[in-house]
Amino acid sequence: MGGLGRLIRSQPGVVRLSDCTIAILMGVFTAMMAGCGRETTERTIELKGAVKLVYEIDLAAAEKQGTSVDQAVMDKMVGAIDKRFNPSGVKEFIVRPIGTDRIEVTIPGIDPDRVQHAKGLIVKLGTLEFAIVASEHDDEALIGHAMRLRKNQNELATTTSDGERRIVAVWHELTDPTDKEDRWFGVGYRTVPRRDPGTGVEIEVPQVLVKHDPPNRAVTGSYLTKVSAVTDESGSLAVSFTLNSKGGALFTKLTGDNLPDPIDGSKRRLAILLDGKVHSAPTINSAIGANGQITGRFTK
Repeated sequence: MGGLGRLIRSQPGVVRLSDCTIAILMGVFTAMMAGCGRETTERTIELKGAVKLVYEIDLAAAEKQGTSVDQAVMDKMVGAIDKRFNPSGVKEFIVRPIGTDRIEVTIPGIDPDRVQHAKGLIVKLGTLEFAIVASEHDDEALIGHAMRLRKNQNELATTTSDGERRIVAVWHELTDPTDKEDRWFGVGYRTVPRRDPGTGVEIEVPQVLVKHDPPNRAVTGSYLTKVSAVTDESGSLAVSFTLNSKGGALFTKLTGDNLPDPIDGSKRRLAILLDGKVHSAPTINSAIGANGQITGRFTK
């Protein structure tokens, strides 16, 4: 979830391998999968009725990082990619290791949009961020402005005194697309039409409005020092995390500034954003420091 400053370095080129196979060299990019950073090279092979994405791990780059790519690391990477492609457990996409340093993903069909979406799932770095959900109690005017945005607009921005554009709130999709408005009573909520990249069917996607601090005050995964799977008080799976000293101080301020209202007792909700989507939004009862726990409907 960390290391977000490293971007794709694209060096596109086309090599003809045979009359029926085309490989597109996409250059080198950093893949963050199961907490393991690896540099890999991708090639896309178009076959009859399917497209195969083949990723080769740059072993020299891994060695420079002081990490050996063994079978355990390969298994973690394959498992992480498989979860991104087949989140429901239905094996629509086939993900498998090839030898000791390559991973192959088979995409059924050759629809260009679907292939591009699939590439995005692999290249995309996992992100974590904590922010405050806009509430009708505190942010009625902000929600009003955000509701006037067009359905294809997600960001509400302002211009600072020095002329820079700053994002103050964003409509974020919910991780669970079946979430209904009654679960989000009292906060900024809307639905927008989107085309499902997997099926092409138009669906209504629920979103909630989340306030965003300036980058220097945002609590993100860049401050993580430890993440582990644990069980919560009810015995369900949860994610335990630890932030470094700076992240802990920022988190303490974020949650401490949004404690229950001392007059009417109303509570603010803390959005847990995983890969830009709202995973959950528990109420804030007290200030949280460097250690915390994310609960939810996790599987092992």
